[in-house]
Amino acid sequence: MTYSHYHLLDWLRNHTCINLSELSKQAGVPKDSLRHFVKERRNISEDNRLKIEQILIEYGYKPELN
Repeated sequence: MTYSHYHLLDWLRNHTCINLSELSKQAGVPKDSLRHFVKERRNISEDNRLKIEQILIEYGYKPELN
């Protein structure tokens, strides 16, 4: 997992009011992929991470600059 993945994971865990099911629907990401990512069962693809980040920016998320 990259630092950007950890940054996203940490943000999601600290913002528990974010509905993961709705987030995955809006981002076009399979809900199980996001759910498994948050529970650290598996990693999320770079493409899906970027899609999720684009939605979360509206909620105050700031992507980690590489």
